Amino acid sequence: MLNHQRQGAGQTVVLLHGLFGSCRYWSFLVDYLSPTYDVVSLDLPGFGDSSTVPVPKNVAGYGAVVFEFLQSLGIESFSVLGHSLGGAIAQQMSLDYPDEINKMVAYATKPAVLDEDRFESFEKTLDRILNSDIDDVVKSQAANWLDAGADAQHFQLCLDAAQGVTSASAGACVQAIRGWDVRDQLDKLEMPVLIVSGDRDRSVSLETLVGEKQAIKNAQLSILPGCGHMAHLESPQVFNQVIHEFISAPKKNK
Repeated sequence: MLNHQRQGAGQTVVLLHGLFGSCRYWSFLVDYLSPTYDVVSLDLPGFGDSSTVPVPKNVAGYGAVVFEFLQSLGIESFSVLGHSLGGAIAQQMSLDYPDEINKMVAYATKPAVLDEDRFESFEKTLDRILNSDIDDVVKSQAANWLDAGADAQHFQLCLDAAQGVTSASAGACVQAIRGWDVRDQLDKLEMPVLIVSGDRDRSVSLETLVGEKQAIKNAQLSILPGCGHMAHLESPQVFNQVIHEFISAPKKNK
């Protein structure tokens, strides 16, 4: 059983966190959406209070674990928002379970594990995870993700969200996403998709986001000014409004 929080009532919206995240860092968005939606945020295998749950071997495996967990809660259809690592899982789930997913938000993420537009290679991140103190790695990563670095208002919240992760679980996760690439499958996505990120994100380039938007039939692109990789914490009011507007918009007939 994955650790999770569930709040509100209505259509279900599922929130998937990124590397070193957990359901702890979604509080602002949960409070904003829960008056009108059933919001489920969970700790992915290897993170938060699910840190002892075995890490799947690949991104599809992560998606399968999440999907089966949602089914165990009696959730038959839902919209999904995935951040960074969670965004990869959300994209894979949207390809694997298209009939169950109403809308998808790809937040600060990309359709392939690419080093070209990232502040450091995945191999370097993996090496630091396996060979450095995990708390130091988390602090370094969070400082790179937030535009204001360690001086950001919610830097400590990023550190708190990472509680429970270990070098072993984080390393297994990074190894699981190696080689993941769905760029040649994006044209199969039929549901409405929102691609959103900050204009100062050091992990995902604008060029990559535009390319993904162009490859998906029914996609929108929203770039939030003055934000890095953690826009939901750096500019929560704007981020929450953008997400709510997208989820609440009527689906267009095909």
